[in-house]
This record gives sequence, structure tokens and C-alpha cells, in this order.
Amino acid sequence: MSLEFNLEFPTENQVIVRFNGQKSDTVNFQSPITSENLKDIHWYLEIYAALYTTEIDDQRAQKIAQQLPLWGAKLLKSVLSEPKTINLFRQFKRQAQPGRLLTISASHPAILSLPWELLCIPKGPYLFHDKPQISIRRRLADSAENENRLKIQSKDRLHLFFVISRPKGAAFIDPRTAPRAVLDALE
Repeated sequence: MSLEFNLEFPTENQVIVRFNGQKSDTVNFQSPITSENLKDIHWYLEIYAALYTTEIDDQRAQKIAQQLPLWGAKLLKSVLSEPKTINLFRQFKRQAQPGRLLTISASHPAILSLPWELLCIPKGPYLFHDKPQISIRRRLADSAENENRLKIQSKDRLHLFFVISRPKGAAFIDPRTAPRAVLDALE
């Protein structure tokens, strides 16, 4: 049995937090992730990690890598901005059983496309590193209602998200090698 913490977005600028039969009021939401941040994340994960074979952009990559936990903490703070939402999250985090799940429910691409995998406690680990692990998933809200309106179109690209483990005190680990092996296997 899994425990689910749900961030439900009725609109692009509102969130309702649900956990264990309780819910918050509708809270205003403003994403702290800018379009420039999204471009940097895209470059770091999809271009630098997969295509670069020289050290030409290692400094830029390191700067972006340092920003990832900051962006994750800001994103978490933006959905936990009221005492009730913070309390529900603390209840969820205190649960020690495996199978914890954080679900983002929205029908807005702007919400679903945010880098929710970056969520982390300020100066703490990413949520997916928590013990026991917290899985993060996206769910299209009102999918039965939207089923007739949405037409699924195939895309020519598969987007993969790689997380590279870097032990404390270790030198910079080049994240470009692991994705290349996976992409070669997919071909």
C-alpha cells in the first residue's frame, strides 16, 4: 500500500494539497522556475549530458548543477506556502513506510512540464533520495473528461532523465558517459 501526497492544480496559478483524507484550501501558486531556468535545465540534461565530449562547457554545467537543488527547494516552497500545506507535507514526510508517492495532478502543460523531480528540502536531499524513497509522478487531471478532447500525437523524441550520483568530496563526475550507453542500447 502506498501513501500519496497530491499537489492538485485546478488552474495554472492555484494548488490544493491533499494527504491522508485531508486537504488545504486553494492556495495561490507562482512557479519560481523561469523560462531561462528551464532552458538551462534542458541544455544540461539533454545537450551537455548527451552530446558534449570536450571540456568546453564544464564550467557552465557545474554552475547549473549547483543551481538544481536551489531550484528544487524554491519549487517545493512555492507549493508549501501556507501553514496547512506545510503541516500536511510534514505528516507525509514522517511516514516511514515504503511506497510513498508525490503526485502532481494538472491539466496544464505549464505545470506538468515543471522539473518536479528536483523537489528537495532546503539544504537537504532531493525527495527521491529520501529514506524510504518518495516517487514522483505526473497525472493528467480529469483524464476521463479530457479523453475526448485530447488527441495524442506521437513525437519523434524520447526524453530521458538521468540522475548521476556524486559522492560528497568527489571530483566532478562527467555525466555524459551513462546516457550515451543507454542511448546506444536504445538504437
